Amino acid sequence: MRTIIFATCILHNYLRDQGVGLSDMESFATVRSNLTKIPNQGGSVHQSAFEVRDKFKQFFNSPSRSVPWQNERV
Repeated sequence: MRTIIFATCILHNYLRDQGVGLSDMESFATVRSNLTKIPNQGGSVHQSAFEVRDKFKQFFNSPSRSVPWQNERV
């Protein structure tokens, strides 16, 4: 799971640095349909998992790290 998160962060930063927005892609529906669903893993989550999640949320929602179209597509 850590590798997936790390790869997602790298891709996000690359797209942001290249100035790529949703209008540069095929369409959000096409992009979304190509994503693979990851099944839920267990029911008990350690508190540190929530802390990591919140750090990523703060990172991707900060003005310097967000991409222009992300709030329109959530």
